[in-house]
Amino acid sequence: MPEKTKNISVVRDITVNDHSESYIILAETDFDNYYNNKTHYHSFWELMLFTSGSGTIEINNVRFPIKRGMLCLTTPADFHLHSVGKNESFENYIVQFQTHHLDANVSSELYACSEPIVLYLDEEKYENANRDFAELTTSYEAKGRYYDLETRNRIENICIGIINELSGGSGSPSPSSVIKNAIIYVKNNYRGNITLHSAAEYVGLSDAYFSHIFKTGTGVGFALYVRNMRLNAAANLLKSTDMTVSEICYMVGIDNPDYFSNTFKKYFSIPPREYREKYIRETELHNAD
Repeated sequence: MPEKTKNISVVRDITVNDHSESYIILAETDFDNYYNNKTHYHSFWELMLFTSGSGTIEINNVRFPIKRGMLCLTTPADFHLHSVGKNESFENYIVQFQTHHLDANVSSELYACSEPIVLYLDEEKYENANRDFAELTTSYEAKGRYYDLETRNRIENICIGIINELSGGSGSPSPSSVIKNAIIYVKNNYRGNITLHSAAEYVGLSDAYFSHIFKTGTGVGFALYVRNMRLNAAANLLKSTDMTVSEICYMVGIDNPDYFSNTFKKYFSIPPREYREKYIRETELHNAD
């Protein structure tokens, strides 16, 4: 049975030996790594570029295969884990930083993404990204006079590149400022008593007009969007903690355990307890390979 942790707010906080507010490293991960199969979220952002290996990254209940050229960005609102079997390992750059490292427009653009931020770079783009991350790591390790400013600029440039990738080609266009701010509001408040009225008030629109704008922009009604976010958060808690189903229900902002269990079953086609048991079985089988 995989290890679980009751406190999921921060599994690994930013580790620094000076006054910088970032942490940058080229690391290797294998089956015996402490963080393998531990769903968690951070109080900071985490940027990762994979240079080799195999395994799985799961962000907000969506799984992605690890491969060379994979670029991921998780925000403080994202649950995530990496999983590697006995014959798997990977190497990746890890860059951890605070929200204020980014221009407000850049951070809000990324934070408002409704899907996990995962890119698979072609060879040319990977080589460019690999060079950028190597230079970022060198600057961080050298600790020159202006290294903190230099690393912030490099991190922001990488994030701007991600935005350009997401909005170009087959990517989706950037959401309107209303939708973007509404999604950020939901991510920050779904664990509490969030309503359409409170969200409409936050973005400065009437309830009816906000409801129309949100559904037109996202393709789903506001209440359903909030419900789905809560259910996906609950699924991650079922996998990462030993909290009871009722505790998780209240943790994600739902105040009726029976409603929660029935809604969870309709959404995932399996009750919460069975979802947890299924995840444990699949993890044990994967680790045994």
